Amino acid sequence: TNYTFRVETAEQKTDKKLEKSVKSFLSFQPVNDKEVVKAPLLIEMKELFNDAAITLTKAVMELRTIKIRYDGDGDGICSGIILKKCLEKFAKDKKIPLFLRTQESDGAVYREKDFEEDKGLVEGSLLVLLDHGANQESKENLCRSAKTFEIMVVDHHPPAVEPCIDHFISPFQ
Repeated sequence: TNYTFRVETAEQKTDKKLEKSVKSFLSFQPVNDKEVVKAPLLIEMKELFNDAAITLTKAVMELRTIKIRYDGDGDGICSGIILKKCLEKFAKDKKIPLFLRTQESDGAVYREKDFEEDKGLVEGSLLVLLDHGANQESKENLCRSAKTFEIMVVDHHPPAVEPCIDHFISPFQ
């Protein structure tokens, strides 16, 4: 009898596990997908959403610290709560710890004080700004943070900081 054994490297196993986790994260849809997909703008943004989901999934699976900053208005607070709940559910389903910090900001600008607070995060953390940080006033401090952290900005405002951040998710792209 001939037996064939397939040997996978640790990296290949990690890649498969990550791919499965990304699919799991993308499948978590708290709303009826058929209703959402009808919006042409959301269809156009699908690749951006997938990129965001992959980035967030990888950060959770790699046990990296994720810091969510959100504007203190209605859409900022709602987006912060939604992302926090999704990440918590994903980590719980995967039975892995989640290193998550959330913070409401007092405006749409990523200020010097925000930068100073975030300097205390572990190098390589993922900084996620929701409805916050896309403006020109944020650029200097975000570019300073980009030297230490991976940065994702999700905003419905036009981008002014895109060149110095890793991921920008906006209908203006």
